[in-house]
Amino acid sequence: MLALFLASPWPLFALCVAVAAVGARELGRMVDDKPVWVFLWGLPAFALLAGWLLVSARFPRWELQWFLVIQQVLFAVGIAATAVWVRKRRSGHLPIGLWLTAPLASVVALHGVKVPHDPVWYPTTPVLMACVPIWIGDVLAYLVGKRIGRHKLAANISPKKTWEGAIANLIGCLVASWAIGQAIGFPTVPSLWCGLVCGTLGQAGDLFESWVKRTAGRKDSGSLLPGHGGILDRIDSVLAAAPTIALILNAWLD
Repeated sequence: MLALFLASPWPLFALCVAVAAVGARELGRMVDDKPVWVFLWGLPAFALLAGWLLVSARFPRWELQWFLVIQQVLFAVGIAATAVWVRKRRSGHLPIGLWLTAPLASVVALHGVKVPHDPVWYPTTPVLMACVPIWIGDVLAYLVGKRIGRHKLAANISPKKTWEGAIANLIGCLVASWAIGQAIGFPTVPSLWCGLVCGTLGQAGDLFESWVKRTAGRKDSGSLLPGHGGILDRIDSVLAAAPTIALILNAWLD
């Protein structure tokens, strides 16, 4: 949170590079590939640095939009490469790391979508729109699913997830995005679009990572975070939602 609230993109940049390195290690273990290949194929330093340069140089919005589109394409390539591994169980040094690094580059870019801002503190950073609704949606999904969940969402992938919990997640994301948008000065329509993305793509990202873990025969991606598992277990939904949210906000906001 401290990295998010500092106006300079450097702390968030450093945090994302560290997350990319740890995530590459976890992903490499899951796909039986050397973490260094996952890291290098993901090109995290290049992608994140490019994102930081675009943001810090205050490039025109249309140029930042093209960068975000490229990140979206790279993310799709990473998802496809991971899906190929899940099917064939052979990585062959596929560009699986793009699943991790391209969205993190979008997070760094998202931090600078709405400028100018305070020279030191930036408590209204748009990155909140890609994180807080997902956290709130996850909590509601857990509480509602545990209490009244009856219908399984994807029993073969994640047995504990239910349709009731998924609907609660979506509603929570919509309400939270609207509330955050009101608090930090975003219009209602793009705020609700961000909530819809968090509640749909965010849950899809969670299920996708669960599918990869189940194929790899693992319960968690790692053990770094007690009670959560690994870094990938904590950010899988954000990875899926952040690139699209960055596109929406950059296109909508002045």
